[in-house]
Amino acid sequence: MSLLNKPYRILVIDDDDEDYFLISDYLHQAGNGLYQVEWAPTFKKGEEVMAESRHDLYLIDHLLGTGTGLELIRLAAENGCRSPKILLTGIGNRDLDMQAIRAGADDYLPKTMLNHEILERTIRHALERFEQRLMYEEQQARFKTLFEQSNDPIYVTDRNWQILDFNRSLLKLFALKPEEIVQKKLEDLFVSHAMFDQFKEQVEAEGFVLNFTGDFLVKDNPEHLIALISSSPVFDHQRKITGFQGMIHDITRLKKAEKEILLAEQINMTGRMAGIIAHEVRNPLTNINLAVDQLEESLTAEQDDLVLFTEIIKRSSERINNLISDFLNSTRLAQPELILYPVEDVLRNVLLVCDDRIRLKGVTVHRNGLEGSTPVRIDPEKLKMAFVNMVTNAIEAMEDTQNPELHMSLGIHPSHILVTISDNGKGMDEHTRKHLFEAFFTGRKGGIGLGMTAVQNIILQHNGRIEVSSEPGKGTTFRVYIRS
Repeated sequence: MSLLNKPYRILVIDDDDEDYFLISDYLHQAGNGLYQVEWAPTFKKGEEVMAESRHDLYLIDHLLGTGTGLELIRLAAENGCRSPKILLTGIGNRDLDMQAIRAGADDYLPKTMLNHEILERTIRHALERFEQRLMYEEQQARFKTLFEQSNDPIYVTDRNWQILDFNRSLLKLFALKPEEIVQKKLEDLFVSHAMFDQFKEQVEAEGFVLNFTGDFLVKDNPEHLIALISSSPVFDHQRKITGFQGMIHDITRLKKAEKEILLAEQINMTGRMAGIIAHEVRNPLTNINLAVDQLEESLTAEQDDLVLFTEIIKRSSERINNLISDFLNSTRLAQPELILYPVEDVLRNVLLVCDDRIRLKGVTVHRNGLEGSTPVRIDPEKLKMAFVNMVTNAIEAMEDTQNPELHMSLGIHPSHILVTISDNGKGMDEHTRKHLFEAFFTGRKGGIGLGMTAVQNIILQHNGRIEVSSEPGKGTTFRVYIRS
């Protein structure tokens, strides 16, 4: 019922008709037609009419013969009647007044104090308070709807960052159940306590945080989540901080897309630079080879000892030329020859090529999903080259590992295939992982740092991507996604 509808309908519940007529007269004097007064002369009639919730306010006598006003107020509340209720008492009684408030009455009035001014003022205040309560509840309902239906995860914590409230988006993002999230503090969602400390220090220094970029943990998912987290304090009526509230915006896909674009640009730039370098180096290298050939022709029989030096020059020249060729091949983004080919056959061939190394190093291989035959548009030879490189690196990473284990699995999804290769070797630190696919970056003794660059290029040629997770001492996992 909207309180903006005038006049207000008031029900007087009183078994004394003289009191009813007196109250009715007072309201007609005070309201000048603002109030429409009706009468319920018994407890039972009052209960029946209040259950219909047709009135804007109820004036209830305390003593009603078969029951009391307090009982009627309690019954009305149980039946869903929310309009204001004012208890009319015979004489001032503080204990009775307090009982009335606890039972759900909005106010109380001794009948001995009644006049048209006091009655009208009491009714007006009760109606205003009720209207304000309805507006507050409406605002709360709107906030709750926004809170629950927001696509961005929202959280509320206490002062110690213990999570108190959350919406469904937060549960979905972190793959948690309600009973799991309430056991956590906000810092438990971060990848590291150090990162949470940076976030908290910014909150303490500035009073709030807007779009702090952090890495977050997702239940049963080895991949970290990249998200923007915001936070602001929650205050009580004394302006003391009682907790914090904020939102989390997942930008993992955006960051991955940015990384892939940047990587493609780096590879293109590297390829252009490789072509320039190869041209500039091979020109003088050709002159060196021509000069050495002429030098060999001019040597006399007495100068046979100089042949050793010319041979060293020629071998070094050839090595430089081969190195340039490898560099060019690793950075070249030539289009693959895509054909429909069973991806399981590629992976089985990879293990076959690496079988000697696997046996020599005593590696136990675990296969999962390689039994079928799923045709996918790929370049089998190039893809085999990429996976052989990854498996070889995995085997070498387990050089000093007791009970080395290699896991290779294939997952077939509607839009892509997922090849996972993992080992329990020495793993990589964060610096190595971030620079793994850069040309000439290597953590392997004797390596030139072009193998993983070539792997990255091949996967990109298949409209795919590689994700790497690794931890020193615990091994490395490669996940290769290729569109099917």
